[in-house]
Amino acid sequence: PNASLVCGSIVHEVIEKSLVKKQYDLDFLIGLVPEQIRKALVDIYCAEVEEGVIFGQIQAILERFPSWAASHINPSAK
Repeated sequence: PNASLVCGSIVHEVIEKSLVKKQYDLDFLIGLVPEQIRKALVDIYCAEVEEGVIFGQIQAILERFPSWAASHINPSAK
């Protein structure tokens, strides 16, 4: 795998958990990342990228999710 694939997989898992819990704030999202990084350590090492780099890339992507959720998720589903 490459770094983009690893980031995408982790972001997918985090957003899925966010949708299930109906929590869309950035602090909640970022709080889920370390566990997902631990689960993806083999892929991270195979991609030859450092955990901190992956975390930074994931954080940059997740920063956009709260505003997207506010615009696109039905308020009754929140």
